[in-house]
Amino acid sequence: MNVKIYVCCHQKGFYANQEGYVPIQVGKRVSNIDLGFDADDEGDNISDKNPWYCELTAQYWIWKNCNDADYVGLCHYRRYFDFNPSFFDNIRHYKFVNEEYLSNHIKVDEDFLASADVITVSKQSFNLPSYDVLCRGHIRKDVRELENVVAELYPEYLDDYKYVIYEENHYYPFNMMIAKREIYNDYSKWLFDILFEFEKRLCIPADPYQPRVFGFYSERLLYVYLHHHPEYKIKQLPVLQLTNNKNQPLVLLKAREWLRNLTCFLYKKTN
Repeated sequence: MNVKIYVCCHQKGFYANQEGYVPIQVGKRVSNIDLGFDADDEGDNISDKNPWYCELTAQYWIWKNCNDADYVGLCHYRRYFDFNPSFFDNIRHYKFVNEEYLSNHIKVDEDFLASADVITVSKQSFNLPSYDVLCRGHIRKDVRELENVVAELYPEYLDDYKYVIYEENHYYPFNMMIAKREIYNDYSKWLFDILFEFEKRLCIPADPYQPRVFGFYSERLLYVYLHHHPEYKIKQLPVLQLTNNKNQPLVLLKAREWLRNLTCFLYKKTN
C-alpha cells in the first residue's frame, strides 16, 4: 500500500519524518523561508492564497500534483493522527515524549487504513449549532452567502449543508483527513469549486483573524461532504498535538476530551 500523509510546515522546527509522512512547505510563494523540501508553489498551485486558505494550499497541491499514492492525507507539523490511541495517555493534561513514543503513536497502521474509505480526526463540538458559532466568530452574511454558493453549484448538497450548519454542533477540526485517492480528489474538486466562488463574493476584512475564513469554513464543509456520502466507511482518530520545548515534542492532551478518546480507542480495537 502506497500511503502519503503530507505534513504542513511553514517554519523551521520539529516535524515527523518517517515512513508514510512527507513534509510540505505551505505558503512558500509568500514566504522568505526555504525549508528545503517539497513546497506548495510547485506545479499547479495556489500557494499565494495561503494567508487566507491556510493548510488548504497543501490540500490543493496534493490534489493536483500527487498521483502515485493509494491513500493520501494531510496533517500539521504539530498535529498528527494518533494511530495507537491509549486511554490512559489521552486523559493526561500533557506529557513529555521521546521519539520512540511518538513513532509508536503516529506510525501508519495500514490495516486500519484498509478498513476505511476516509479517516478524520475525532469530531469536536460546541454548545451551540454551527450557525451560531460561525456568526459569533465570523460575519453572519458570509454564512448565508456560502449557502447560496452551495445551492448554485451543488444543489444536491444543500440539505446536507443546512443540517450541518443549522442543526449540528459538531465539526471536523484542522482540515485533517486521510482518504482513498479517488475520494480525496472528488472532495477536493467539490471543496475548491465552492471556495473559489465564495472568495469572489467576499470582502475580506484586514484584521488578523478573519482573512483565514476559508480554512475555518472548510472545516464545516468537510462534514457537509461526508454527510452526503453515507456509503463511505468513515473512521475517526484522536489528534496528537505537539509543541517544541527545548527541541522536545510535547503532547498536549485536554482532560475534557477523555470520553471521546476512550470511545475512539474502543471503536478502533473492535473494528
